[in-house]
Amino acid sequence: MTFALVYSTASKQAFIGGLNVIMVPIFVWMIYKIKPSKWVLVGAVLTTAGLLVMGFTPGMEFNFGDFLSFIMAVFYAIQVLAAGFAAKRVDSFRLVGLHIIMLAVFMTVMALILSRCRILRVFQRRYGLLYYVFHFATLFFALSYSSKHRG
Repeated sequence: MTFALVYSTASKQAFIGGLNVIMVPIFVWMIYKIKPSKWVLVGAVLTTAGLLVMGFTPGMEFNFGDFLSFIMAVFYAIQVLAAGFAAKRVDSFRLVGLHIIMLAVFMTVMALILSRCRILRVFQRRYGLLYYVFHFATLFFALSYSSKHRG
């Protein structure tokens, strides 16, 4: 989403990112053949309409940043389904450990690919923020999310 903000507005990012909530029941329907209830479908329509009203104004165009946000929303919805599947079968600490290792490998590869990118130079000066994001936002959230998903 950070790279998408370079090309688009925060309100559009919030709208498109929020679509992952609607995508999860649709993906459950497609993958597991479990049809959502009428209330879930009504909620999905109302949520999409509300996000659309809050995020877009007349004359806005779909741009590259919006495309990146949509891809992020799709992958986030898939991650929610995968976490729900794995949390019932794997210990929470192992699941989070694997998540962190995969994230570290992916982000290292992306950093090597995008090392000349202007955005990365800005983040290099903010190690304290990165420390916070990893330890509190990522690690704490992943542990609490996967342990609560077991039920």
